[in-house]
Amino acid sequence: MDRASSFIKQSSQAGFTIIELMTAVAVLAVIAMMAVPSMFSVLEKQRFHSKERELIMVLTEAKSKAILKKTDVRVDLDSPVGNSETEMNWYAGGGNLTLTIQSLAEDATTGTFSGTEINYDRNGRVDLVQDALITVCNTKLKIKKQLVLTHLGTVYTKPEGTC
Repeated sequence: MDRASSFIKQSSQAGFTIIELMTAVAVLAVIAMMAVPSMFSVLEKQRFHSKERELIMVLTEAKSKAILKKTDVRVDLDSPVGNSETEMNWYAGGGNLTLTIQSLAEDATTGTFSGTEINYDRNGRVDLVQDALITVCNTKLKIKKQLVLTHLGTVYTKPEGTC
C-alpha cells in the first residue's frame, strides 16, 4: 500500500471524538446560561411597557366614553374587575409593578392624592383641583414611567427614569 491510499483510508474514517463533542456542548451551555438572564430582563421590560400602554389606553378611552356618551365615567386604577359603560379599570397586577398617584402643582411640586379613582365628567374633564402625576414603577428592573393627567383629561408621558 502506498502512502496516498493510506492517507485516504484514514481520512474517510475521521470524525469528532467524544471529548470534542462534550467540549462543544459545554461551550454552548455556557453561552446559553449567559443569555438567559438577559432574556428574562427583556421579557420583563416588555411586560412593563405593555402595562404602561394599557394604562394610557384606559385613561384615553374613559375620556372618550365620557364625551361620546355624555355621562360621567369613573376610572379605578387598582381594580382587576372588567370595564363597563361608565366604569373603567386598570390593575398593576401586583408582582414587580407599583403605582403611585400624586397631585402635581403648576410649579412641579407634588402633593398627596387620596385613593385610586379618577372621575371624568360628561365633557371629558377630570374632577381634579391640580393635575395628577401617575407613576408606574418596576421594582425588579428599577425603571419607572410617569404620566401626567391634566384636569382637562389629557394624558402625556414624561421620560423614563429610575425608581
